[in-house]
Amino acid sequence: MLILATVCSLSSCRKMARKAREKIGIEAVEQVEPHSLSSVDVRFRVKNLTGKKLLLKEAEFEISHSGRLLMTVTLAEEVKVPRRTIGSIDTKWRLQVSDPLAFYAVLRKVRRQDFGKITVNYHIRGRAGIFRVEKSDQMIPLSKILNIFGRSITEMKKPEL
Repeated sequence: MLILATVCSLSSCRKMARKAREKIGIEAVEQVEPHSLSSVDVRFRVKNLTGKKLLLKEAEFEISHSGRLLMTVTLAEEVKVPRRTIGSIDTKWRLQVSDPLAFYAVLRKVRRQDFGKITVNYHIRGRAGIFRVEKSDQMIPLSKILNIFGRSITEMKKPEL
C-alpha cells in the first residue's frame, strides 16, 4: 500500500512539473550588451504564468571547444521573475575567458556559423515559490542551447566582442 501511494505521488509530481514547464520559460534573448571580456548584460523575454514568484539564485555555463574549456559565464546577481508575468528581465553575467587566443579562434568559427565542436556544461539553482529547483547537464551542443534560448545562429553573429 505504501509503495502504491509513493508511485501515485511521484506520477502526480511529474504531471505538475510538466505543467509548470509549459507555464515557465525563456521566450527569447532580446539584447546582449558586452562590456568587455569580463562582463555582459543580457535581456531575456520571459514568461511565468504560474502563481509563484521565480528566483534564479545561481547559474553557470562552461563553454568548451573540442573538450577544452574556453569560457565560464556566471550569473552575477540573483534574478526575480514576478508571478503571472510575461516581460523583459535584465540580467548581469561575469565572464572568465580561460584561453584568450583559443577563444578568439573559436569566435571566428562562430561568426562563420561553425558550431560543430562547441559544447556547454551548465548548472542552475533557484526557487519557484517554496520549491527548490536545481538542474545541470554536460556536453550539450551549443546549437541545442541556442534553440532552447530562442537564438538563431544568424542572431549570434550580431553582438561584437
